[in-house]
Amino acid sequence: MRAATGVGAFAHAQGGTKDLTLSGGGCDVIAAILALSLVVATFLLHFFVLRWLSGSMARIPMTAGVRIMVIVLVALAAHLGEISLYAGAYALGDRVLTVGSLGGVRIAEPLDYFYFSIVSYTSLGIGDAFPNDHLRFITGVEALNGLLLITWSATSPWDAYGHGSLALSPVVKGICKQQKDESHACERHHDARRCHSRSGNGFGVHCKDPD
Repeated sequence: MRAATGVGAFAHAQGGTKDLTLSGGGCDVIAAILALSLVVATFLLHFFVLRWLSGSMARIPMTAGVRIMVIVLVALAAHLGEISLYAGAYALGDRVLTVGSLGGVRIAEPLDYFYFSIVSYTSLGIGDAFPNDHLRFITGVEALNGLLLITWSATSPWDAYGHGSLALSPVVKGICKQQKDESHACERHHDARRCHSRSGNGFGVHCKDPD
């Protein structure tokens, strides 16, 4: 009887282990799908924001200095939105999907998840909060994703400079538009001093001569 009981307990333990393994495999899939969805969503968001900056926003009249400030602030807002998506994913994975948890300091409020997402997105890695289980995979993906998106933001305003094209550069396009408007104004008013200085814009950008 005892032997039979021991065999039954062993079989039950083996079955429990099998169930846990299947559950872990399911968590792997969920974490991978969640990470992939976040990468696609953040890249699409960033693409449309930068396209607006280089398209519709470039047609709004403003000085070159104001244009640069608008571009920086809008890009920052895009990054914060992308960080928020990952923060929501951490909360979802921790509290609903149970694919992992966050250890270290107590994580209880939405701002706590947002803080952890900022630290991961910027690769700051303070270490006071850390992921467990399958949230580690999402955290690693966010660090790589954040690096690419931050680099994209840093290079896109000036990516056309040096390639002879103004199509993708809102900063260059805005500066050259301002220079062109000033050139037309000086030609209308015969202001020789302004016309003489039209070739320099103070930003190191070389524009084509106005039509």
